[in-house]
Amino acid sequence: EIALHKDYVNKRMEMYCIVQTAIAPWRAKHKGKSAQETVECPKCTGKLHLSISAYNGHVHGHCETKGCVSWME
Repeated sequence: EIALHKDYVNKRMEMYCIVQTAIAPWRAKHKGKSAQETVECPKCTGKLHLSISAYNGHVHGHCETKGCVSWME
């Protein structure tokens, strides 16, 4: 059971790292401004909804594909 959980966590972190690397240019383009956009998910090619805050630069993202990435910074 523990090994299965560790495997799940590792796979989720790998997905997150792939997406964070791929959206780095989007984040840089919107630095210092608030923005919302839907882009192609780099993990599954679904629709990835992104938003960035001008206040602190945090990005929130959610892919429409079930089981894909979703996060809040």
